[in-house]
Amino acid sequence: MQLFDILNPTRSPLSVVDGKLSRDDLRPIENRAAKGRAVPRASSGQSLAVDCSDLIDYFRNNRFPTGIQRVQINLAVCALSDEASGDCCAVVFYAPEPGTWHTISHLDFLSLVNAAAQSSEVDDASWSGIRNRLCTPSSINRFSFSDDDTLINLGTSWWIEDYSLQIRTLKFEKRVRYIPFAHDFIPLMAPEHCAETLSQQFRAALAGMLRNADGFLVNSLATARDLEKAARASGLPRPEIHVITLDGDTRAALTPRTPVEARAAVDRLLEDSSISAESVDKAGYALCVSTLESRKNHLLLFQAWDMMIARHGLEATPYLICVGKSGWLFDAPLAFLKSRPHLAERVKFLSSIDDASLAALYARAKFTVYPSFYEGWGLPITEALCFGKATACSNASSLPEAGGAFVEYFDLFAPREAFEVIDRLAFDDAHRKALEDKIARSYRARTWAQIAAQALDAVSAIVNRRASADEIVAPPPVEWNKLYFMTPRTSGTREVARSAEDIRLGGGWHRCEAWGAWTRTRRAMLRFGLAEPPVGAIALYVQLKGAVGRQVVRVSAAQSREAFEIDVDGAEPSFVRIVFTDGLPGTAEQMLVIESSKLIDLSEVTEGRDKRRVGCGFIQFGLCREADLTGRIAMLEAMSVGAGAASVGKT
Repeated sequence: MQLFDILNPTRSPLSVVDGKLSRDDLRPIENRAAKGRAVPRASSGQSLAVDCSDLIDYFRNNRFPTGIQRVQINLAVCALSDEASGDCCAVVFYAPEPGTWHTISHLDFLSLVNAAAQSSEVDDASWSGIRNRLCTPSSINRFSFSDDDTLINLGTSWWIEDYSLQIRTLKFEKRVRYIPFAHDFIPLMAPEHCAETLSQQFRAALAGMLRNADGFLVNSLATARDLEKAARASGLPRPEIHVITLDGDTRAALTPRTPVEARAAVDRLLEDSSISAESVDKAGYALCVSTLESRKNHLLLFQAWDMMIARHGLEATPYLICVGKSGWLFDAPLAFLKSRPHLAERVKFLSSIDDASLAALYARAKFTVYPSFYEGWGLPITEALCFGKATACSNASSLPEAGGAFVEYFDLFAPREAFEVIDRLAFDDAHRKALEDKIARSYRARTWAQIAAQALDAVSAIVNRRASADEIVAPPPVEWNKLYFMTPRTSGTREVARSAEDIRLGGGWHRCEAWGAWTRTRRAMLRFGLAEPPVGAIALYVQLKGAVGRQVVRVSAAQSREAFEIDVDGAEPSFVRIVFTDGLPGTAEQMLVIESSKLIDLSEVTEGRDKRRVGCGFIQFGLCREADLTGRIAMLEAMSVGAGAASVGKT
């Protein structure tokens, strides 16, 4: 172990390395003049960027859109076609490697989403060619944001590596307004139905989203309430929220076939699942469209179907056709199904269904069911109503908003009640017909163009209100006498209480790993606030490492005249104490700049396994008041023995 104490700084201006950044570029936020192009639907330039990062990633591994992907596509296509916004709108996506933004032209985006949905017109080989051409980041489709652009995210990109870093960098460097669409808060509101680490990862990402967002679009009042609750739990102010309900007409989007073609399509699907058309004509089928996961509550459906068979007999009981890809935590429903062979004869599964086939399944269904524990909106409810189908669903979360007065509800925790509601739809033809007539008379879905226009108006309202405000997000505060680790905010099942992941800024960083993070370029920046004002000289404790050999790392602060040079050896990490004798004035914003003397190609030291080019490795850091001897000693001890998970010294 090496321990260096650097007390004699160099006092030269910051050097320019791999860029044009000067000390003036690092001036405090309050000195940066507001520019204020407020309305995203401007007449010149591409002022509205529609972020489809997660949709592009989805297409790399999947073809047929479901749920949120379908919503994204409908809204994005309408935004591109909107008379006011289309000319200044760009479809963009972020590529974690190489850490750059890219764009897809309007025509190419339409080609991509149409090819994805139309398997009968576009075979798999042609689809792969279109996808590979349009979803691959390259220098040709690189995208650069302009000052005061607006970035609207219609999907769920929180899980993408370093996405939050990209957003806060865009906001700092380009004053980009960021407006995400929050579809649900499943990992927080229904964690028992999620993979083990998902809730921790989502909570960590949500904190960054709440700090960075200028406002939110949400799909229901239930989701708005969940967002407010999440903000309170994070100790952050209530964000500006606009509710954009997803009661869109799905029939056109699902491109239904003619009745004859639809019947033939369903017959082929049923034949593939060993269901005879004659049997279906006699008993009919109920449709459940949802991912196969515990949150969707298929177990309740299987129990209800088991009771229906017991009451009416196997041949009279309608089939239950479950359409959706496999999810997680589905063992219990499968075990129940496998233990009852007679039930398995009536429950069938379909997946990888194209839009036209899904429309045909809806059109021919006797009724639909949706017993979910938690939803952000409940798109299958809207789809069923658009096709005029009676539906039985739970009364959980947002589903009463989606179904209104046109759906039969049951209590999630009353299996007998659920059975009676479903049984009545299956066997009381007059009751089911009355519901269908009510839907035909009174249910009116909106067009997706209307929904997109409402979303664009909400975006304009958010941007207009933010135009004269301080739009640069305050950085996370750093407490005195505590160590911060350049590791992911979540590691396995453990949340890192003081991760430095969220204080990285700019494109100079690789992802955070279990040990820390490499710098991507020779210059990298950290931006943070101070929990309490500094008094006198400041001691910065930092642990760095090199990739191989020796290199010089220069550490400086934008608020200080001092800069320090550190020898870093690739053999072992270096613990360093740096003293800023002229202090770090203010609490609103601090900026540290890490400059490496050279970049190293890791492929040379990893036998080609890691092809990244890196500067230095940043492991951990902490701040002490130089006059606080107790805090300094405790900080050194903590860094030396690796006891950084606990507070040290005075707070």
